[in-house]
Amino acid sequence: DMEILSKYVGRFASTEGEFAMLDGVRARILGEQEVNVEGFVATRHPEVFVGIHVSLILVGGVVGFWWPIWGGVLVTLGTLALVVETTGRFSLANWVPIKAAAYNLVVRKRRSAQSRGTIVLTTPLDVPKYRKWELGWIRWTRRPLQWVFGASMVLLSLMILRALGEPLGPRTRDLYLVAIAILAITVLVGLFAYRRESEGKNSASGVSLLLEMSRRLDANPVAQDIDVWFAFLASSKSYQSGMHHFIDLHSKTLKAPVLFISVEEPGGMPLTSFSAEGPIVPQVHRPTGPALVERLQWAGVKIPLRRSWQVSDAREAYRRGFRALALSGGRGVATVESTRRATDIIETLLRWYAHDVGQMESERSNLESLAKTMTAPLAKG
Repeated sequence: DMEILSKYVGRFASTEGEFAMLDGVRARILGEQEVNVEGFVATRHPEVFVGIHVSLILVGGVVGFWWPIWGGVLVTLGTLALVVETTGRFSLANWVPIKAAAYNLVVRKRRSAQSRGTIVLTTPLDVPKYRKWELGWIRWTRRPLQWVFGASMVLLSLMILRALGEPLGPRTRDLYLVAIAILAITVLVGLFAYRRESEGKNSASGVSLLLEMSRRLDANPVAQDIDVWFAFLASSKSYQSGMHHFIDLHSKTLKAPVLFISVEEPGGMPLTSFSAEGPIVPQVHRPTGPALVERLQWAGVKIPLRRSWQVSDAREAYRRGFRALALSGGRGVATVESTRRATDIIETLLRWYAHDVGQMESERSNLESLAKTMTAPLAKG
């Protein structure tokens, strides 16, 4: 699968390359399965809107040097918009008519009338249009928007003091200029530290993993009555639009408890799990997914748990109230062997979760008795 699917280059969000990848994956799905192509309208160019917010804060800082009240208003609006934009709570992109057609490919593996829970495996069909230069040796470039947020707080504090009649002294003026410099440098880093991809790095290890997992579950299904979905998501690199649409369409169909497992280029070594995601405010995942990874670590399987400044499809699922686990490959070259190892790991996590859900069902009577004792009033004396 990897050798064939990796030939689909330039698969950026809502482009012919992404559509070709969808057709290629669909052609490789074997057997009589419930396969749906689900169209939706996706937002585009998320980096533009982040740049607009940062630029608004910078302009507000410059204006505030002479007119602190107006500058404070601009900095406040820009900072609030940036925070809600990066946390997924609200986006100006949803109000701007710069959109394009996109299509998810969804496979429902098992449909059980007595379903006890749901597992959803997801992977992006698209790749980033812009990639960050390797600036790991400069630590602050890993989360530049946190520096933007800090600088905006400094500027806003100094503008409030000026608006209250406190003039800028030599030290506060220098602090103000340093904050302006941080904002200006961050804008420059954003312009030069990200480069536009001509074809996009594409190992196709994510889609290959899901296809292989589908075949394994055909040969050896999960023992319990667990619904298993495979979602090949479009426009994941554009505000997680594919995941957003999938949850909007299927959230009422998914039998609780639900676990989303999001994989992205898992063939790169080392395979890493995210415990929190977000460029400014790290949004911590519910403990179910990280706890499964921790059980692997007990057995000696080394999968680092870390906080990521990037955002995966799992973040959107978590934000909508679901359990989610994000797994991403490292910078190493993806190979068939490393992808097979990642498939083994994810299969283990999937079967553990299915076993845990089934165990809860088999012990329901004991758990219900325990629940009654917990809610019963305590005897006096």
